[in-house]
Amino acid sequence: MDLPHDWAIELPFTNDPALQSKGFYPLGRTYPATSVGWYRRVFELPAEDAKKRITIDFDGAYRETMVVFNGFYIGTHSGGYDPFSFDVTDFSNPGGRNVLLVRVDATSSDGWFYEGAGIYRHVWLVKTHPVHVKKWGTFVTSQVRPGEATLSIRTDVANDGNSVQKVRAIWTVLDPKGNATGQTTAAPASIEKGGEQTYTQEIVLKRPALWSLEERNLYRLVTEIETNGQIVDRDETPFGIRTVCV
Repeated sequence: MDLPHDWAIELPFTNDPALQSKGFYPLGRTYPATSVGWYRRVFELPAEDAKKRITIDFDGAYRETMVVFNGFYIGTHSGGYDPFSFDVTDFSNPGGRNVLLVRVDATSSDGWFYEGAGIYRHVWLVKTHPVHVKKWGTFVTSQVRPGEATLSIRTDVANDGNSVQKVRAIWTVLDPKGNATGQTTAAPASIEKGGEQTYTQEIVLKRPALWSLEERNLYRLVTEIETNGQIVDRDETPFGIRTVCV
């Protein structure tokens, strides 16, 4: 079965006024046989993944999702419209077979419109170094002045390893054509095991190409994380520069 998947659209319409918010599909407490679905995926992990953090990211599933990995209960997420993730590193089997089991229960409702059922968005297997940029961990804001723009950068870095790490953040700005147009580096900082560190810095761009509906100029901020003299993580954040009238 391919994802995204919505099993509700495969169900027959049911003439039940109580199902109006379900698009007249047989979902809910009165229809338990068609309100719960199971997904199973078997895959291999390379042996070299033993030194990485393994996370499963769900872009969206409706509505209550339970995850079991290699026979271990990992967790449950309730709510059909927000992404969520589970770290399965401690239960993974690098160099061998891994089994992901997902139970999705669409019995309950979040709204008053058609809501669907199942893993209706993509699922990602994410592998990272123990020291890495947190998910959605980089944020860029801009202050525009005549002829230039000041970018304020914030990056949250996590150390999921077993020892203290001295970590440095390096940022490079790529213009809409992909050319490097600015770079800066944050001072190294020690991050305790299981800890986090927020790095901030500013970059001034001369004659920035502004974003508008007519000219959708997008920059990219490349964030590199260095520890022990090696780049261990790289993250890209697209952003635009514009003025706003209030």
